[in-house]
Amino acid sequence: RPRPLATPSAFYASLRDGGEEMTYPWPDDLQMEADVPAMFDQDTADQVVMVGRVQRPGLINSVEYIPGWTRAGANTNYRTLSVYNRGKTGAGTALVATLALTAGVDLTKFVSKVITLGAAADRVIVVGDVLEYVSSPTGTGAADPGGCLIVQQALGN
Repeated sequence: RPRPLATPSAFYASLRDGGEEMTYPWPDDLQMEADVPAMFDQDTADQVVMVGRVQRPGLINSVEYIPGWTRAGANTNYRTLSVYNRGKTGAGTALVATLALTAGVDLTKFVSKVITLGAAADRVIVVGDVLEYVSSPTGTGAADPGGCLIVQQALGN
């Protein structure tokens, strides 16, 4: 579920308390996190995990993956990590971000890896959209290291 980041923005929410106006910082970014289980014995199967349902409209501005173990990329048999916006009905195909774990694209246990963002139009989200993580095999595939996916959004109207 979305939760505010610790860094406040220039946007402030004002509240009245006892006749005095008080100003509190309000974040301009939200993030969703999803735990991704490891798949060691199903190298050729897709791994699909629901990231969450969008609570506030905006634009996805960052997607990171923190793997549960180290994995070297390969050019023949590898996985591609992707995040899709499935829309309100679950049938959307907008590619929010993707990263092919080919040679030179390695994962290090507990070290955040940025997933390349898709087109800006595919990263626009509205309340009720469902975000989904998909790890797909190429060739005979490879084990999915599992870990944590973090999707950050800038708030919009």
